[in-house]
Amino acid sequence: MCEDGRRLIAMLEEEKVIAEISAKFLPHVKVENEVWKIDADEMYYKELNSLLRAISSNGAERIEVHNVYGQRYIGIDLDAGIQIDIYGIPGNDLGAFMNGPRIVVHGNAQDDCGNTMNEGQIVIHGHAGDITGYSMRGGKIFVRDDAGYRVGIHMKEYQGKKTAASDRWNCTGLPRRVHGRRCNSRSGFKLVRGRVL
Repeated sequence: MCEDGRRLIAMLEEEKVIAEISAKFLPHVKVENEVWKIDADEMYYKELNSLLRAISSNGAERIEVHNVYGQRYIGIDLDAGIQIDIYGIPGNDLGAFMNGPRIVVHGNAQDDCGNTMNEGQIVIHGHAGDITGYSMRGGKIFVRDDAGYRVGIHMKEYQGKKTAASDRWNCTGLPRRVHGRRCNSRSGFKLVRGRVL
């Protein structure tokens, strides 16, 4: 094991952070002030999601993911109360089937953010692609700028969960998708219960 790997392991033990992380991920991870930082440059989406799952399942409260270039399914099926800050452009299905985390994208996001999301929050400081909020059952999505076509279609409440999509960052209540300036056609199509603002 390289010297950097030994230092990281010592640092993790020193901070009493328990995580089972494969040795191949060590060069991509560091911890600063209890914030886990991942360099996703050239990391395959399956590896990135395995790493996110390992870190979040072991008690981390905040993760920053840097150099994201289209990796899909970031945050899929996570159920920990964690905040994930993404720097770059996440690929399709960001936060799909998510159960509680808060994902903040510092940039644009591709299609299908929040697909069948149960709980949690996605905040996009930029544009969102097509079918954002597809079949959301709970949670909130906030988009600062424009969103693509068919935003919020098939949104519905599920087992008492609320969904919402909104602009102007002021979404509360039912399932919602909030967008800042403009959504293209067919937004809210077949909306069962929820709000697109």
